[in-house]
Amino acid sequence: MKKGNSESKEGSQASSINQQGRLGDAEFVANLSHELRTPLNAIVGFSQLLNQQLSHLPDQQESVQMIEQAGRHLWELIDQLIDLVKIEGGVSSITMESIDVYQLLKDCIALITIVAKEKKIEIFFTPYSEPIYAKADHLRLRQVILNLLSNAVKYNVEGGEVHVAASMLEGNITISIVDSGIGIEKSQQEKVFQPFQRLGAQFSDIEGTGLGLSICKELIELMQGEIGFTSQEFEGSRFFLKLRPADIEVRDKGKIKRIQTPVPSNNPLIKVNLKLLYIEDNPTNIRFMRLLLQQFTGLELIVANTGKEGLAQARQFRPDIIFLDMRLPDMHGLEVLEKLAEDASHSAKVYAVTADALPGQIEVAMHAGIDGYFTKPIDIKRLQKLLVA
Repeated sequence: MKKGNSESKEGSQASSINQQGRLGDAEFVANLSHELRTPLNAIVGFSQLLNQQLSHLPDQQESVQMIEQAGRHLWELIDQLIDLVKIEGGVSSITMESIDVYQLLKDCIALITIVAKEKKIEIFFTPYSEPIYAKADHLRLRQVILNLLSNAVKYNVEGGEVHVAASMLEGNITISIVDSGIGIEKSQQEKVFQPFQRLGAQFSDIEGTGLGLSICKELIELMQGEIGFTSQEFEGSRFFLKLRPADIEVRDKGKIKRIQTPVPSNNPLIKVNLKLLYIEDNPTNIRFMRLLLQQFTGLELIVANTGKEGLAQARQFRPDIIFLDMRLPDMHGLEVLEKLAEDASHSAKVYAVTADALPGQIEVAMHAGIDGYFTKPIDIKRLQKLLVA
C-alpha cells in the first residue's frame, strides 16, 4: 500500500516538474520574441521613415528600401523561429475540433489568389462530392495550407497553374496541392522538411526562410496527420496532407475558434488636433515615435518613461490617445491599463505599442479592455491611419 502511495507521489511530482518546465519554456519564448522584436522596431521603423523622406534621392531611397526589405525578412524569420521553438518545446497548444475542409480551402485560396494573379497563375479547386470534416486545429491547419499554397505560387512559373483537391481515401481525408512550377531536384528531396533548407532557392530572387515546411511537418504531426510530397524537376510538385476525419456525431457541433490579431482601425472620433501620451522607456523607440508624429502639426506628444509617470501625466494632461508599452521598468502595461480604468475622468483611447506579439499576449490584452494593439516592428501606415480624422 505504501509503495502505491509512493509511486503516486512520484508521478505527481514528475507531472508538476513537467508542467513547471512547460511554463518556463512559454516564458522563454515570450521573452525571446520580445527581445528580438525590439531592435527590429528601430531597423524597420526608421527605414520606413527614411523611405518617405528620400523620394528626391532615388539611389539613397533604393538603399533604404533594401534595408527595410532585409529587416522584414529577419522579422519573418524570427516569427517562424519562435513558432518552431514553441512547437518543439511543447509550448504551442493544439485544439482539435471539427473543421469544414471545403470552407477552409476556399478561404485560403481566396487569400492567395491576389498574389497568384500577379504572376498570372490560375488556381483550380476540385472539392469532394460530399461535405468532409477533418479533426484538426483550425488555426494551425489554415497556417499549413496557406504555406503550401504560397509555395505553389512562389515556386511556380509565370502563367502556371495550381490545382487544389480534397478527397476521402482509405478512411483519411487527403488534401493535395499540385503546381506546374520548377520542381525539386531529386538530390535535394530528402532535405525538404529540414529547417533552413531552401533547396537551391537561396541563389535566386525568390524570398523565403527555409523554415515553412519544417513547421508544417511539426504541426501536422501534432494533429496526428501526415504530410508528404512528390516532385519532378522542371515539371512541378504535389504536396499532400492526410488528416483524420471528424467523428460523425460532432460534425454539426464543430466550432471554429478563430483568434485574430486586432488591427487598430480609423476612429472617426479621433481628430488631428489631439494630445497623445506615449508611455515607453526605450529611448530609440521614443525617438522613432517623435519623428513619425512630426507630420501631425496639431498633435501634442507627451512622453512618460515609467508606468507611474504615465499615470501622473494622464491625470495632468488628459490625453485623447495613449500609446502604451507592455513591459515598463516599474509595472506591466496591463496594470497601467487597470489603474487608468479606475480613474473616473479617464476617457482616452489606449493602444498597446509593444514587442509582445504572441497571440496569447494579444488576447489577454484585448480581454483586459485595450482599444487596439500594435506589435513591433510597427507598420507606420497602420499607425498613421489611426491618427488621420
